[in-house]
Amino acid sequence: MPAMTWGLCLVLGVPPLLTAVAVIFMALPTAATSYVMARALGGDAPLMAAITTTEHIAAVVTLPVWVVLVAP
Repeated sequence: MPAMTWGLCLVLGVPPLLTAVAVIFMALPTAATSYVMARALGGDAPLMAAITTTEHIAAVVTLPVWVVLVAP
């Protein structure tokens, strides 16, 4: 998703600072409250917990890379 956002920003001529903000925002992991919502609304809470954990672990590696790539 961050790569698609970056490409779209480049095609549309979005200024570099706004492009960096959009790409970094898209690279952030899912909010931890998604687990609480899944549990409260009868969703698959264990699956949401696994997804949230995986995304946060992946973000530790990928977020700094995106910051370096899109730094204006």
